Amino acid sequence: RDPGVYWGSRQTDQIFRGGRQVIPIAMRFTIPDYGPELTIVVNLNVESMKRFLVQSRRPEDRIMIINQRDEVLVSSDSDVEQRVLKSLRAGGEADAGLQVRDNGERYLVNTNTLRVAPWRIVDIGSTWPLDSKMDGMRDFTLLLILGFVALGVGLSLLLAAGITRVEGRFARGGLV
Repeated sequence: RDPGVYWGSRQTDQIFRGGRQVIPIAMRFTIPDYGPELTIVVNLNVESMKRFLVQSRRPEDRIMIINQRDEVLVSSDSDVEQRVLKSLRAGGEADAGLQVRDNGERYLVNTNTLRVAPWRIVDIGSTWPLDSKMDGMRDFTLLLILGFVALGVGLSLLLAAGITRVEGRFARGGLV
């Protein structure tokens, strides 16, 4: 990370009116033959970042960005995000497959640390699509097994009926 870049925490915009939430980034630089060091401040609009993140995910999934102090920079403020944040602050390791339950739904949590900014992206994926596919596969497998069992029973009955028919003829003396 560039030591000449300052990554701020989420705050109200200090430059323009309107009270929107921003994440300030201050960069120091120099211009040859100008003299003093200059600073440029860029305010990242939190609402725009949130919109971008939400569009890139399925509706049942959640995503948030936190800084190295575990302060939330961008999130949709859902209950499941608050539970995940609490688990991460308590020392839960998301890379080891952290799972969180919310209203009976299970979520898998994965974190990725950015190289450019001192931020972590926390991906909170619902297991509902996977669980429903697994349930469908289980039901199909169960039906397939029951079908083969029924087929086996039917073939066994046919074979047994054929054997008893031949045995009955022997008993009556019909086959010599």
